[in-house]
Amino acid sequence: TITSSGIQGNTSGEAGGGIYHFGDLFYLDRSLVADNSSGSGGGTFLYDWSGNVTGDALVINHSKILNNTAEFAGGGVRAPDAHMKVTDSTIDGNIAGSDGGGFSLPYTRLIIKRSTVSNNIAVGKDGGGPLAPGGGGISIFGTLDAENCTFSGNSTGGNGGGIQGEEAWVWLRSSTLTANTSNQSGGGVFLTSAYSTPGEAQGQIAGTLISGNSASVGSEVYFDLNVTVTSNWDNLFGRESSAGLVGLTPVAGDTIPSIPVTEIVAATLSDNGGPTPTHSLPPASPAIDKRPNAGCSDPGLAIDQRGLP
Repeated sequence: TITSSGIQGNTSGEAGGGIYHFGDLFYLDRSLVADNSSGSGGGTFLYDWSGNVTGDALVINHSKILNNTAEFAGGGVRAPDAHMKVTDSTIDGNIAGSDGGGFSLPYTRLIIKRSTVSNNIAVGKDGGGPLAPGGGGISIFGTLDAENCTFSGNSTGGNGGGIQGEEAWVWLRSSTLTANTSNQSGGGVFLTSAYSTPGEAQGQIAGTLISGNSASVGSEVYFDLNVTVTSNWDNLFGRESSAGLVGLTPVAGDTIPSIPVTEIVAATLSDNGGPTPTHSLPPASPAIDKRPNAGCSDPGLAIDQRGLP
């Protein structure tokens, strides 16, 4: 357990510039991990060998992981073979040479709630690991369950400016993805079933704003042909009458605005209340009250990222 601490300015030639954990349980609470560097896991390298499947073997809560650097994977966090939970935290300004500017998560399940993943960079060079170069915010081979989160300003020379998933199940609920950039495919989200096995990669997007991202193909979302879309409703995709979607078809209840992104969501992150920075909505944004009350019946969705109803 690490609580109310600052871990800054450290260097490792191999893994875990700030923190290296090889064990069963890990808890980081109300702490700062900043300006560290290593070969992998610039801020933290976390490995859980316990076989814990509850989702809380590795926990990051009310913490900030900022401006760390990895030569290869996981600028902020590298966590292979793990069950991990992140709440009320900010992962910002981290850089990875290969994959996962914010998080690199091979064979991992991440539950992330009320958190902001922003301004991270995955340069996109080949790191030789199980994950392809890419994933400015998150690169995952496993399961990502994101609820009431913001992915903003992340970038990569590979696929997936905000999120890159390979053989992954990616669930996004009541979240915002904006201003993320990929030099290849999937400015906001990239999801692929690399081994051409239908069902190995699944996507679920509900009550989520994905607008103002950019990529060569699929400016907002790119799902390859073998990705199974398990559900998709009450979302806002794209701007200026362009959904920016490849492999994902809008359904009844989804909105594709005809207006520019500046009228949909504020351009910059700011303190709008709560523990993490968020994007405010302009007064006439079509995202305001987009999701009906019935869509917020899940207890976890009764409040937004700021903790407000």
